[in-house]
Amino acid sequence: MSQNLHGIVRCYFTNRDEFHRFIIGLNPEQLAEALEELIALYAQDKNSSTLRELITLSIAGYRPHGGKLGFNGENEHGPAEVKPKNIESSSDNKLNGGGNFTDLTYQRFEKYLAANLTMLVSGFIDGNLIHVLGFPFGCSDFAEHLKAKLDKFFGASISQANTSEVPSSRSDTIKIARI
Repeated sequence: MSQNLHGIVRCYFTNRDEFHRFIIGLNPEQLAEALEELIALYAQDKNSSTLRELITLSIAGYRPHGGKLGFNGENEHGPAEVKPKNIESSSDNKLNGGGNFTDLTYQRFEKYLAANLTMLVSGFIDGNLIHVLGFPFGCSDFAEHLKAKLDKFFGASISQANTSEVPSSRSDTIKIARI
């Protein structure tokens, strides 16, 4: 982190009353460099996908929701869940459309099916957006795969008592946003 950005961040977190005055005192070049550095840090942060989620929602035409749990965004067609993936060009990793549901439960699975949720899967290389794919959460292959994962994790006997079958009548249309 540059000294310029360090000073800005330090002022924000330790002296919020003086923050506006501190920012006004910077020249436009210092401010532009700090903003660029901050966005680059966030765009490639391995522990936070906030900016990647926001740009994915924006490109796909969704409004973001606040909060960490629940839907990431919504539009006139319903809610969306974003699964952004960022890889480094220097690694052997590839963008494969994969994502993680580390907090998925049967209850949330049912909620997503009932809400007609759209999945938005985005791929980034070194923080640069490469693709956004959208598809219905209830897409049969996808939903059946998730349900099998839940059954394996929680036990199939629980799923039979608490969840319905994966609907097969849903449209399995995949939408691709042009970048």
